[in-house]
Amino acid sequence: MSDIFFNFDGVKWEKFCEKMMRHHYTPPYFTSVPADDRGDCGLEFFTKDGSIFQCYFPDPQFSMAEYKKHVQTKIRTDINKLKKYEPEIKKFLDDIIIKQWVILLPENRTKELISYCNTYKKKVLASNISYIHPDDFTVKIETADSYPASKTYALKYGDELINLPFKKIEETELITFKDSYFEKNISRKSSFISNKPDSFASSMTSKYLKITSYLEDLRFNYPDTYQDIEECGRMLLGKMQDLIDIEGMDPDVKFIKAVRDQNEKEITEIFSSIISKFNRSELSYGYIAKWIAECNMDFE
Repeated sequence: MSDIFFNFDGVKWEKFCEKMMRHHYTPPYFTSVPADDRGDCGLEFFTKDGSIFQCYFPDPQFSMAEYKKHVQTKIRTDINKLKKYEPEIKKFLDDIIIKQWVILLPENRTKELISYCNTYKKKVLASNISYIHPDDFTVKIETADSYPASKTYALKYGDELINLPFKKIEETELITFKDSYFEKNISRKSSFISNKPDSFASSMTSKYLKITSYLEDLRFNYPDTYQDIEECGRMLLGKMQDLIDIEGMDPDVKFIKAVRDQNEKEITEIFSSIISKFNRSELSYGYIAKWIAECNMDFE
């Protein structure tokens, strides 16, 4: 599952999907079924072009077998409601003829679900449901990646603060990073900054690799916010350099603490309504690690 949905649940997923699909189709062509009726009728949204949408957020901890079983159950249960509640559904569809039934998932983990959808497409067509197109009908799975522009919109203007995980650094990443230009920079400068250089270097290496990975995830999932963060980051890096070049501060532990506080203040002022407190805190130290790793300045 994409990291951006790691803290979602069924309710958050449904709200996200509604915002995404409303943006994709535009309000005049999109209708959301009132929440109290959704469970009975087996659909959450429909569109004027003949699409019915149902949302489902499987437990991220499901094994493959559990995942497949629960998604198939969801498809089967809600597809069967198309015939069971045909009169009710037909009333609020008015004269719209449905050409596709779509289940929106965070991800599709198995190709077997595609075959399962095809099986239920045939069952629906065999049921002769009055509002289903008799020839041009399909049952399919889509994810947020199917609607990239609207996915970005829903993420940016959703109610949730950005709270991407800072991934654990694997041993293979540390091995690859070792003896690189940036690793040597961190190692050399740590001896000037801390009286425990090995521990400090290890911490800064971890934070540097984490913020690099985080910014890449941010660039992919929240491109507009990524650009804003990059601009803020350049400002923070410049301020760190000014503290040494202009104000004459020594690059020691006191300097690091002062910069951390400064970074946190700046990031909070700009991004408190966009990015979670946890992410902001990690960014504060992350940009210190970037400055130590990437700055060409030699400490003396």
